[in-house]
Amino acid sequence: MRVGGRWLLWLAVAGAAGALWASPQTTDPGAMPPAAAADAFAAVLDAIRADLEAARFEKALTQIEAWLGRTELTEDQRVALWLLRSQAHVAYGDLDAAEEDYRALLRLRPAYEPEPSLTPPKALERFRRARETLVGHLSVLLQPADATVFVDGRPARPDGEGRIAALAGERVLRVERFGFDPHEQRVAVRAGQTVTLEVRLFPNARTLVVRTQPAGVALALDGRAAGVSEPAEHLDPGQGELVLEAVPLGEHVFELTKPCYRPIVWSDLVTADLTDLSPKVYRPFVMEPARAVVRLDGVPDGAEIRVDGAPATQPGQAGSLEVCPGTRIIEVRRPARLLWREEIELEADREHTLHVQARPNAILVGVESLPQGWGGSLNILASVPRPRGFEPEVPGAWAALEQPGADLLLAANETAGAGETSPWLYSPWLGEASRFSAGAFPQAPPWLVPTLGFDVVDSPVGGAGRVVRVRPGGPAAQAGVNVGMRLVAVAGRELGASGELPERLRDARGGVRLVFELADGSRRELEVPVAWSPRIGWPVDTPLERAALAGWAAAAGEGEADPLVRATARANLAWLVGRAGRHALEAELWRRTEFPPREGIGPATVAYFLGRALAAAGDEAGARQALRRALDPRATAITDDGPPLAWAAADHLADLGETVSAAGPAGR
Repeated sequence: MRVGGRWLLWLAVAGAAGALWASPQTTDPGAMPPAAAADAFAAVLDAIRADLEAARFEKALTQIEAWLGRTELTEDQRVALWLLRSQAHVAYGDLDAAEEDYRALLRLRPAYEPEPSLTPPKALERFRRARETLVGHLSVLLQPADATVFVDGRPARPDGEGRIAALAGERVLRVERFGFDPHEQRVAVRAGQTVTLEVRLFPNARTLVVRTQPAGVALALDGRAAGVSEPAEHLDPGQGELVLEAVPLGEHVFELTKPCYRPIVWSDLVTADLTDLSPKVYRPFVMEPARAVVRLDGVPDGAEIRVDGAPATQPGQAGSLEVCPGTRIIEVRRPARLLWREEIELEADREHTLHVQARPNAILVGVESLPQGWGGSLNILASVPRPRGFEPEVPGAWAALEQPGADLLLAANETAGAGETSPWLYSPWLGEASRFSAGAFPQAPPWLVPTLGFDVVDSPVGGAGRVVRVRPGGPAAQAGVNVGMRLVAVAGRELGASGELPERLRDARGGVRLVFELADGSRRELEVPVAWSPRIGWPVDTPLERAALAGWAAAAGEGEADPLVRATARANLAWLVGRAGRHALEAELWRRTEFPPREGIGPATVAYFLGRALAAAGDEAGARQALRRALDPRATAITDDGPPLAWAAADHLADLGETVSAAGPAGR
């Protein structure tokens, strides 16, 4: 019987020890020993339990006494040892010692109570006698009821009757709740008695409920983000709610914001009522939609407009866009190319006009941003890390970094010295890699240049500005200019030399007044209309200028709204690629260049350059076929007023073994 009782009591106390060991009442997790020490102590407890199970009580008590004498034990460890000690004394029949163990336990855990059904009646009587002399109770009526109670700095939990066990003597009672001022007082606790207290906390904050229409509205409280309103089942469809817990009392500034809606800002004095602690619920704030109008000038037909990555219109519909105010990224794209991208701050109820100019696309290789002075000239297509072992001076090293639609790649030299960036620039079109110096990025040429349809030269005999050729059907011919006249004044200013004429015409629009000296010495003033001619070939001296011109030409060849400008840009790209010796690509680009039927720079001009590219690429049959189409006497090079190409085409055909005249084939 006695051994069976020992087993039963051991199971009860060991279970209680395990419960207290894992109890959340431990207030300082950092006080637990390191993992290794904790594992060692757990092994000690297991050994003591094994001794108790085998009725080796003296050995178990000796172990417990030795461990209780250690100063490094945590409170939880001491509780576990006292529980085992009381179990050993009860099983051994030493109830006086067990009562002392209970006293030690209660001093550490005033709320401890053994399971009555598993504790022998005499041991339970001894426990209750110990508790009556050590422990009293507090009955605290709380307002609000969910406040947290601390006794002597430890969280205190009420028992089933709502009482809090506390050691007899003077105790410090503290009551806390978020949003209320804490309450603290000293309480005299008498053993075996219950002290009833009423504690009312005074609020220092209030819960606010903000509702919006629609949901998804961001709220800032006093300039700091406070959350976003979310849908809820108790709200009307489309509404959202945000609960702000414990907002401090006083005046606050609230701001509601949502993209595409006008912000709402208001101030409110947050107060508290001791008789009503319910949250303050604001009426639903109805957000008013806001829009900005964007007009895009220069969007080519068939291009897609995107706002923040999403399509804004159907392809080909430029017109006006209604866009959400704020910072927006507007893009113009073709399926395989980014034409133009701009980040702009749009104001509500305002019309913004943006000029779309197709730009070169750049890829940054291990570079964080564009060089100073390059902003607004390039679209950043992508930013990629610098590959390991990348050598920018090797053109082939760039091939793995190329992407469709890329016109330029920028990278820094990994071997540069301290303080040096040694930037590198690579043109996928030209296959050229080179270093470049800091400075502004070269801008796009005008592509089309003003012409008058006649040529002038200077000579010691005939004087400056002598007309030596008048293009049939051109502006000068229509105005009555003839060969032999001498140009002496342009727009009211004397002409010193014929080389001044292009500069005088640079900003001309419509027509220009010209003064000519006739053969008899008289003068004649004519109004000559200005025509606009494509120009193929621009002065480029440095690798940066060549790469920039190729990038601008590639961009304009896809993204300019004017078909004549598009064709001119493509022609210049083909011309640059040919100069770089990439004749297969040059031929492909000339095939994609389509000028309308016209005198000067036109289809026959394209055929001439295509024939030269095919010949250089080794396709003699294709070259002869193209050069035959270039025998048009109306075709010119450089500009509409440039040198005729028919004789040059005939010469190239002769080099290919085909004898022709400038007017057409004459035989083989």
